[in-house]
Amino acid sequence: MWKNGQADGIFEEWYPNGKKAVEQVFKLGYLETALVWRPDGSLCKESGVDNGEGLILSYSLSGKKIDKYIIKQGKKVVT
Repeated sequence: MWKNGQADGIFEEWYPNGKKAVEQVFKLGYLETALVWRPDGSLCKESGVDNGEGLILSYSLSGKKIDKYIIKQGKKVVT
């Protein structure tokens, strides 16, 4: 959902195999929380965002880590 041109609400992404990849909660463009799952459906304990701070990893369908995003103050930090 979008509000005033900014992400606001729950956003989910799914792997092509039908398993959930990520769930993110935004409030007016600020990433508050995020959970990440591996392609096999297991929760990635290395990833997570709480109160706008944390790390998001992304995976290929084979399970290989392909990207890492550092989140500070609800925004992705350029690394």
